[in-house]
Amino acid sequence: MSGGRPSGQAVLLIIALVVGSVTAGAVSATGATADAAGVTAYASAASGGATLSGRTATASVTPTPSVTPTPSVTPKPTVTPKPTVPPTPTTTPKPTVTPAPTITPVPTVTPKQTATPTPTPTPTPTQPAPPLTLAAKYSAYVTALATDYLGRTQSAQEKATFTNLLQTGTKRGVIAKAFATSDEYRIIRIKAAYTTILGRVAEPAGVSTWLAAMRAGQITTDGIEIALYASQEYFQLHGSTNSGFATSLYKSLLHRAGNSAEYDFWASYAAKKGRTWVVKQFWASAETTGIRVVPMYQKYLGRVPTAAELQQSIVDAPQVGDSGLRQSITAGNEYFLRSIARFGGR
Repeated sequence: MSGGRPSGQAVLLIIALVVGSVTAGAVSATGATADAAGVTAYASAASGGATLSGRTATASVTPTPSVTPTPSVTPKPTVTPKPTVPPTPTTTPKPTVTPAPTITPVPTVTPKQTATPTPTPTPTPTQPAPPLTLAAKYSAYVTALATDYLGRTQSAQEKATFTNLLQTGTKRGVIAKAFATSDEYRIIRIKAAYTTILGRVAEPAGVSTWLAAMRAGQITTDGIEIALYASQEYFQLHGSTNSGFATSLYKSLLHRAGNSAEYDFWASYAAKKGRTWVVKQFWASAETTGIRVVPMYQKYLGRVPTAAELQQSIVDAPQVGDSGLRQSITAGNEYFLRSIARFGGR
């Protein structure tokens, strides 16, 4: 060393050390002192131990300024990962609930007030109706005859006439016969026969002819019906053959069918004795008479005949005819009492 300064080699070494210390950035106050001592020792060795002024030359080295350490970088906070959100489960749709039907509230029933019972009035004794006079009974009987035979109500004069006859002793049979043989009733029967047997309305001339014969006593209503069944018009309506004619009589008079042998039997007699004779056999039979009598009892007495009554009618019919049977029923006591019950209040 010369002039008390370190040699150039020593300076370079010192600079290199300082630079290395700074670059490392790890120099502290204590480390810098140690480095300075090292430099001093190295310089001393390099100079061969030379001393200045009889002393060991110690280089005065300006200490390297303490390097402020680079501030520690606060590490970034660890980001907590977001929790994995589980997928929203598929929601099963709730079943549609059928709304309960609205229940109509039962109306509150206001209890009925107990009604105070009305006192039952003491019934006034019913006065029995005064008994009908004999004239009133006869009047009821005449009204019944007009209703059942003629189908109408009599005039006051007609009723008075027949009532007076009964009061003066005329028998009911006579009054009944007067109705059964009256022109009015005969015309009713003639027209009914045409409708039932021939299926048509009677012409006025025909009605007049039959009525005149009845007035003369030449024929009865039974006879008129028999004549119409045996007529050519009726025969033509049923095929214009004796077999068709016989077949029709079973249906019209007996209200039933026969068999082929019966039809042939009566057809042969129609050819031998004529249709009128055949019709009379049917008309007078017990079966046919019974069929005609039952409606009479139902109409006049409101009931069917007993077996005895039916048998007696079958016996009487050939002698008195239907008109005689009607007169007998309507002249009887049963019919008289029933007429009072039917028309006694009029």
